[in-house]
Amino acid sequence: MNMKKLLFGICAFLVLVGSACTANTADDQLYENGVDKTELVNGDKKSVDKTKIINGDNKKG
Repeated sequence: MNMKKLLFGICAFLVLVGSACTANTADDQLYENGVDKTELVNGDKKSVDKTKIINGDNKKG
């Protein structure tokens, strides 16, 4: 029984090591260079005026 567990452990180890050592052929330019924040478009959205937010705890009236 212990031999099966040992063999299973060795096989699992080899699978995990083999998958971790595979070559990454994906083109990760976004990861390597980052994002240029000057080119981001915000659109027509405006920021929220926090003075106009009604909090349920602070009822006026």
